[in-house]
Amino acid sequence: MRPLQAGAGLVARAMAAGNGKRIRCWWRHVPLILVALTSACVVGNVGPSRGGRSQGDIQRPELDQVLSESAYEAVEQLRPSWLFYRRTPTLVNANPEPAVYIDQAKLLSLDDLRTIPVQDVELIRFLSARDATTVYGTGHMWGAIVVVSRRPGR
Repeated sequence: MRPLQAGAGLVARAMAAGNGKRIRCWWRHVPLILVALTSACVVGNVGPSRGGRSQGDIQRPELDQVLSESAYEAVEQLRPSWLFYRRTPTLVNANPEPAVYIDQAKLLSLDDLRTIPVQDVELIRFLSARDATTVYGTGHMWGAIVVVSRRPGR
């Protein structure tokens, strides 16, 4: 039986009972396993149900290209999934909908987005239920749509 060779890299060589077989250690596959797990984590955070934001924020340049009168219509055209994000009725609330905020002030309902002219909007963002609860507190089971209005002179 020959001793292990120094500097053999990730593959440990041993001669098993003189039959010349190469034995590979389990830790040889650790880098491959780490790459696979990292890739799965990155790919797994796509969509409104996991990543908090669906397809990114709606920013001013995108709003300029939309033919709509209200913020609701813009969201309906550009990110319709935000309006129907996990909308399953519960015993507590038969009409589930995401909360709506404009410049950190909570509006009464999703229909209030219809009263906001799209030319007055700088940014629209969707927050998942978890993110909305972190930022605004409890009561955001269906997430939140956050509107940032344009400032004068922009």
